[in-house]
Amino acid sequence: MLRWVFILLAIAVLAVAGERALEVRDQLVAQRQGIEAAWSKLEDDLEQRVETLPKLLDAVARSPQVSRPSVTAPSRELARSLELVEKAEDRAGIIEANRKIEGSLAELLTAVTQYPHLSRDKELQQLLDETAAVDNRLHHDRTEYNEAVQRFNIRLALFPSNLVANLFGIQRHEFYVPTDLGIPANARASQVAN
Repeated sequence: MLRWVFILLAIAVLAVAGERALEVRDQLVAQRQGIEAAWSKLEDDLEQRVETLPKLLDAVARSPQVSRPSVTAPSRELARSLELVEKAEDRAGIIEANRKIEGSLAELLTAVTQYPHLSRDKELQQLLDETAAVDNRLHHDRTEYNEAVQRFNIRLALFPSNLVANLFGIQRHEFYVPTDLGIPANARASQVAN
């Protein structure tokens, strides 16, 4: 009789533990869906930037100042970075390509602000404003994405989520840490002045 009590007790404990494991799994899946939603917004912003930057490069290329190495080198680097986005096959590749875009875009914008002729070009100014608006949205959406990833990764490190994650093959997400937060301060200041 005592043996059956222990068996029934063990079955009850396993049932409760299994139910709790499924509950934790569902919570992790819901958090992961939040990360995917945040990534979707961020990806839309990244795509908008990729669509805007060739226009910016064309506007810079039409200027007589474009022959200066301080402008041509960052322009070429930005064009190469845009090609990397097209070749990116996964999220990590997209993030890495956009890190390169951020760095080369910052260099180009710094170079553009050094030439008053470029800074006064109305079409170029409009494209710079569009780029700044996209970068502001990117900053906001990147922050939301990284915060969602941080909450998820912290939860995965805690008991019982760590056991459930191992059981169901749920893995950590990577952060999107920018190399440079887009438009440098001196470029923003010149845009406001114009």
